[in-house]
Amino acid sequence: FAIPAIGNHFPVPLHQRDLRHRRMRHDFAEYNARPYQRYSLVALLNLADFAEDPQVRDGARMVLEFTLGKFAVGSREGVRVVPYRRLVEAMNKNPNMLEFGGEGTDHAIAMMMYYTGLVNRLPTLPPALTEQPATKALPYGNASSMIYVASSKFAPDDAIIDLAINKTVPYLQRFRSESVEVYASTRSFTITAGGVRTPQALTLMLGPIATGIGRTTDLGTGVPTSFIPSGTPHVNRLEFMRFEGTVEDIGDVENRFGKDGRIYDHNVCVWQGFACGMNYRDLQDANPGDQHGGMETCFVPGLDGAPAEWKFLDSRACAATRQSPPFFIARFLMPCTNEDSGCVPCTNEDSGCLNGPTFGFFEAVDAPAVEFNEFRRKVVADNPVVFPGNPAPADAVNQNGHYRMFEGGLPILFSVVANRADRNLYGVLDVAGESIQDLDDWPFATGGVMNSDGNGLVSFKNPNNGRLITWDFTDAQHPKRTPPFN
Repeated sequence: FAIPAIGNHFPVPLHQRDLRHRRMRHDFAEYNARPYQRYSLVALLNLADFAEDPQVRDGARMVLEFTLGKFAVGSREGVRVVPYRRLVEAMNKNPNMLEFGGEGTDHAIAMMMYYTGLVNRLPTLPPALTEQPATKALPYGNASSMIYVASSKFAPDDAIIDLAINKTVPYLQRFRSESVEVYASTRSFTITAGGVRTPQALTLMLGPIATGIGRTTDLGTGVPTSFIPSGTPHVNRLEFMRFEGTVEDIGDVENRFGKDGRIYDHNVCVWQGFACGMNYRDLQDANPGDQHGGMETCFVPGLDGAPAEWKFLDSRACAATRQSPPFFIARFLMPCTNEDSGCVPCTNEDSGCLNGPTFGFFEAVDAPAVEFNEFRRKVVADNPVVFPGNPAPADAVNQNGHYRMFEGGLPILFSVVANRADRNLYGVLDVAGESIQDLDDWPFATGGVMNSDGNGLVSFKNPNNGRLITWDFTDAQHPKRTPPFN
């Protein structure tokens, strides 16, 4: 057996076990790749099932658990919106996350569907095709993606499966490898920071000199910073309520997207239930004409003459989110007119761009303990000035914003253009007077579930039941899992 090299597709001899070791320090160079991740994951499944060397076998199982642990952290009801490298042209294709086989397929979703049984967002068969109510349909291609795990003896630890299903305990999780991934999860929603553009994993070498020449298709791309509510049928990874950040279309624009793909960049502003960014878009219909619809019509103004920038949503009064556990959203948006700062003009064909491009922030509050009107009053009262000096929108986009969160009362200092001005800056600059580290200073993993300083030792702690797993690759030749595999 051989483990494919991550970043190219030439087989690497099995004795070079440090490949797995590097995954536990830096993640895959082709992180979350669509569609190439299946090559690595299936190769690891083969090693987990058939390697005769127990250290090779256990090492492969540990990397698989690490990968699926990250999935459990960042997913909601079996779907996820994550940055990836490669292929950029897959960004626009097959956006329905539960249809497999196309160029945009996220094969880890199929794997975890098999392990968890999460079929909440699969389409429902029309009554004419089934005698059973609410029968879920498995689209063509799903089974062929699930057969690999169905025929393997490997299964991830129950702590990983539980977290993928059970989102009762809130957490904030950050990863810093080739890209940046941030996830804020509560019982009723997940917010995913979309990440940033990254260079090619491999470049052309002329002797000892790296030329920097590489294929555009191998660039890493961020995705929109997305709000994924529970209990909805929405599965289009590009059409949740979102901040798109700055957008670069590769190739000629056809059907709203670059023919050779699209890159979303500078989407690094999430803290617990708070998210900020540029080029806001609303949640779109799961299926045009269905009873769920989007969320834009569910937002209502503030009370008592509140500034027009404020809008509020009660999930229980919105058809799109009525099946979710209850949550409130406070949203503050201003016109995004400064194209030099990354504002993207939109047309009537742009999904979710109803009144021109905007920038700003929102806070989502899980299981609110107050009445909706009290929520509206308190948020506005606690935040009389968001951008000091009352600047015009074209100027405010470049200024730091101030927001006191409803949840916990934490004051946040933020900037929607910080990462655009300096790629080492995070959009949340300061929380309660404590500066947030520059991105280069972030550890490999830090948060309420997974932690690692990048030395090869990664811990996973299920916040629901406290079960702790550690994957130890500090000695590449002798990987160790605690507790040991059965």
